[in-house]
Amino acid sequence: MRICRSVFDPFRSFIPLFLVLAAVCGAAVSAFAVPGFQAVERKLRVKVENAAVHLKPGAESPVIAVLKLGTVLTSYEAEGAWCRIVPDLEKEAVSMVGYIAVTDVEVLKETAKVSRDFWSEESTFAGIGLDVFLTGGYILFGGGDLDAGTRGLYDEMKAMLTGLGYAPKNEYHHDLNGGGQFTIGFFWRLRSRLAVGVIGDYGQAQRFNKFEFADNALDRSAYSTPVLRTFAVRPALRYGILAGGPVDLAISAGPAVFFSSFQYDRGVSYEYVNDLGAMHDNSYYIKVHQTALGAFAALDLDVRLNARAALVLQAAYRYVHPAGWEGTEKTVVWSYGGWTLDDGEIEGRLYSTTRDTFPILMVSPENPGSGAAEAALDSSGFSLNVGVRVRF
Repeated sequence: MRICRSVFDPFRSFIPLFLVLAAVCGAAVSAFAVPGFQAVERKLRVKVENAAVHLKPGAESPVIAVLKLGTVLTSYEAEGAWCRIVPDLEKEAVSMVGYIAVTDVEVLKETAKVSRDFWSEESTFAGIGLDVFLTGGYILFGGGDLDAGTRGLYDEMKAMLTGLGYAPKNEYHHDLNGGGQFTIGFFWRLRSRLAVGVIGDYGQAQRFNKFEFADNALDRSAYSTPVLRTFAVRPALRYGILAGGPVDLAISAGPAVFFSSFQYDRGVSYEYVNDLGAMHDNSYYIKVHQTALGAFAALDLDVRLNARAALVLQAAYRYVHPAGWEGTEKTVVWSYGGWTLDDGEIEGRLYSTTRDTFPILMVSPENPGSGAAEAALDSSGFSLNVGVRVRF
């Protein structure tokens, strides 16, 4: 059971969002999906005296009206040898709908009317107008200093506990190298193939790491939770390679502005073996943020569902290598034996450095030296998304 939880912990916060996305996609598709048929609008004129209009198609059906020679009618449907008629209110006509035999009328004008269906109205799907799409998926990136630093902080905590004589019972640790992503985009089609627009991305990478150990016959655990959140705004130029057909392959690219935040929490409760059973709580957190410029490129496969909706499969690559994270750090150590050590909040930039052979992260108002450098997160990488595109 614990193993299953460790596998799904990184995705737990995304499950409700994926359900919402699925509901929105389903609602959008059902809203535009209508049965397809080709109708023909016909202007008819009665060519016989006393033409009978029946309630249903068939001579045995009751007669509901009798039309004069020369009466003009409109019909959109035909069933065998019978036309379903609609009165023309501008001219002499009946005030009800029924069926008249095709032998009793002549066709004045005939116009084909093609309804929206899966593959019709190519001009509606590919013409000028607004596209809105919503997708969700998974993104993988390099991780960089934040991945190495969070792993080092976890290993540092683990080494402290094992150094006190605690043996691990269970351990769950995951790299910070990917997460979920949700995208909404608005494109204005300048032509059937060319569109310009703006895209908003929200991504979150979160890992819950735990180190379980026994303490005086009690099960205790130490934890660390790194969370990276990124919101990107990107103008884009999109070109459809196969625009107008049931399947469209399109490419898009452009610059992007990434607004990112990172938070790291670590905590543990334990007893010092040589401290007469005094309990100690140790908590530590980092909160930093950063804004950076980057770029992206995407390849979309649109599979039409009807005249206005399409299923979108997207593979994208983004490039962003930000440095200059700024924020705060705080450490608090509290003992049930009667003392507290509070380092207060340290403000400054986030640095990647080494402490006791462990690569760690720390916030400092200036470079702490000893090979330290400003921490960078290489969140460049590929993402795979699926969603729906609706055209207006």
